[in-house]
Amino acid sequence: MKRKIYARLLIIGVFSIIFTNFCTVLVYYNMFKKQIKEDVRTTAVLLSSLYNQTEDVKSNVDLLDIDGRVTLISADGIVLYDNQADVNAMENHKNRPEVKMALEKGIGQSVHTSRTMGTNAYYCAVKLDDGNVIRYSVNARSAVAVFVGSLPVLLLISIVIFFICLSYAKVMTRQVIKPINDISNKLEEDDVEHIDPPYEELAPFVKAIKDRNVRIANEIVKLQFEKNKIEAVMENMSEGMILLDEKMRVVTVNDSAVKMLDGNTSCIGKDILFFSRNETLSSIAKDAISGHKVSKDIYSKGKWFQVIGSPVDNEGVRIGAILLILDITEKKETETIRREFTANVSHELKTPLTSITGYSELIESGMAAGEDARRFASKINQEALRLLTLIGDILKISELEELKEEMQFDNVDLEDVIRECVDNLKLQAESKNVTIKTNITKPAFIQGKKDLAEVIVYNLCDNAIRYNVDNGKVIVTFKDNVLSVKDTGIGIPKEYHSRIFERFFRVDKSRSKETGGTGLGLAIVKHAAKRLDATIEFESEPRKGTEIKIYFKGWENDNKHSSGRQN
Repeated sequence: MKRKIYARLLIIGVFSIIFTNFCTVLVYYNMFKKQIKEDVRTTAVLLSSLYNQTEDVKSNVDLLDIDGRVTLISADGIVLYDNQADVNAMENHKNRPEVKMALEKGIGQSVHTSRTMGTNAYYCAVKLDDGNVIRYSVNARSAVAVFVGSLPVLLLISIVIFFICLSYAKVMTRQVIKPINDISNKLEEDDVEHIDPPYEELAPFVKAIKDRNVRIANEIVKLQFEKNKIEAVMENMSEGMILLDEKMRVVTVNDSAVKMLDGNTSCIGKDILFFSRNETLSSIAKDAISGHKVSKDIYSKGKWFQVIGSPVDNEGVRIGAILLILDITEKKETETIRREFTANVSHELKTPLTSITGYSELIESGMAAGEDARRFASKINQEALRLLTLIGDILKISELEELKEEMQFDNVDLEDVIRECVDNLKLQAESKNVTIKTNITKPAFIQGKKDLAEVIVYNLCDNAIRYNVDNGKVIVTFKDNVLSVKDTGIGIPKEYHSRIFERFFRVDKSRSKETGGTGLGLAIVKHAAKRLDATIEFESEPRKGTEIKIYFKGWENDNKHSSGRQN
């Protein structure tokens, strides 16, 4: 803008100089032309007066020191005298305009080309008393020469005026631009309220700026509010979210996505590869930007994540893509557990059924009789009981897994549950030569369900009896909402501690068959404890025994425990 104003002021100045000079020259030339005509007339009249007195043209010309051309012409047009040409070679001048006019009116003037001299000239002729005509002329080239001589002065004046215009244009431009620059500076400083219009003509412009600033400020507040809402939603999402622009640059990413994929937090405005080098993630982003909705699984930091990529369009134009990240580790583990559970169930059911089928075929074919038949029948009975126990445990664990709705906890007297369970297992303990004792501190009330509490106590005590040693002990303790079942049994090596709550897991499979264990007892305890919002703590050492503690919620208050316990 500054350059445009400066250039236009300069152009106006130059144009003004040219126009002024042209007008000056024109006026000056016309005035000079008029002055020459007047001088020619005056000189001609003066010459006629002198001639009328002396009738000696040459003497008068010398007397007046005239530079112009003086011609004496008779009434019939014959040239009698000329101070610059040979009169004998000159033609008749009777029909010359100025001569003709002088003979008719006494004086005549004209401008034309001289046939004798061959130049353009100013003429004035005066009729004399004796009837002759005296004519005086000045060459037009002389007038032009005078005019041309004045051109250097005009040119010098024009140059001086041009430089004055140059300086004044700079000053004027600076003065015009300065208030506008002040407005611009205040806009940059966000000081719109203190902008005052420097010119009356800028008042509407300043008012429009202030009104627009108010609208922009209101819009910014609204956008900031919406941005805060979106950020709050994104940051509180358990799912990860990454928003990309059309060039696969990260627009925004929430903390969940960073934690899930171990991403780089300083990736905003950069390519998706700056967030994570995972090739699968990059492939999903490319497909989404290309307009395809795609879903793939990614393994990261020991977990499985499902990444769903979707294109984002605005009025038919692709503006980016959104990647939604879901933690599907539990789903994957559940699928794996179900597959393993199905395979294990098939195997566990097949073993007793094979034994039952084999013994029954022997009895049916008559190959076993008498004592052998009774022994085979006893085996069939044992395998059938084992099969029933296995089916019961499978049904119980399936029931605990499928139970989805929230339970309303009751006031459960765990003392009654423990004593009833111990009474039911006394015969089994005696058959194994194991002593079972209880140590209960009152009150023994917990928040829970009695049937689930029975499942936990029964399976813990049953396991403690089955995997005990001869003359072993089982001690059941309840104190401060903590149930402890401790035995002096075979114990479990440390490398198996992380797996004891898995289904069908047995440290010694041969011993499990001897004791009739199904391998589902502790898995049932784990699921029942989870339903009661209880936590489990486990300690075991080979040949020294095992202790399992269950931390229940008390009826009067909730007891929170350390995170070292296993759910």
